[in-house]
Amino acid sequence: MAPTQKKLKEFFEGRRREAVLDDWRPLKSAGGEMRFKLLVRMPLLNHDLQGVPEEISKAFQGLAEDESPINSSKLNILYDGMTVEFFTDDSAKLPWTNGKEGVQGGLASVTGVLFDKFALIAKGKGEKRTVDLVFIAYVSATQGMKDWTFENLHGTVFMEAVYSQSEMGEEFMREDPDRKSEAAVEEEDEEEESPQLTLAPAGNFDEM
Repeated sequence: MAPTQKKLKEFFEGRRREAVLDDWRPLKSAGGEMRFKLLVRMPLLNHDLQGVPEEISKAFQGLAEDESPINSSKLNILYDGMTVEFFTDDSAKLPWTNGKEGVQGGLASVTGVLFDKFALIAKGKGEKRTVDLVFIAYVSATQGMKDWTFENLHGTVFMEAVYSQSEMGEEFMREDPDRKSEAAVEEEDEEEESPQLTLAPAGNFDEM
């Protein structure tokens, strides 16, 4: 039996974190539900580590050393049911907005978000060494998120993530078969996608 995937309680204690949107892809279910699959990269080495979950911290220590022979570590964790907001900088009071009004208006703020397929990736040595936390975020395809992804692809963003109130009292464990189900749904979604957008190369997106 595959190991249990642990659902963590807090994502950096809700602190605002710098990140990079490395890639994104539209998904469409057989029922017509639209979602976005985001590949997010979060620098950790030489960045503030306040609130870092223990499950991430333990693996990070092994990669942070200059001469570490370890270059990557997959993490068997997830977050499900998150409320996520993206900001233009580390001090903005309100999430990113497309500046439009009416039905075309929107914020980069979504609920019911799943963070999955976590890994730590290390590159370089000495002063040039980097250690990044990479993961996939599945978000609702709102107008605000659509415009945000176009404007911020490959760019530095700032994000905050906390559990929605409805998720706070739930059990923070999920069995691996559920994650297989998520992967199966994604497979079906991609088969039903509208014509693929042309995406700039962004590393190992399809391997996540």
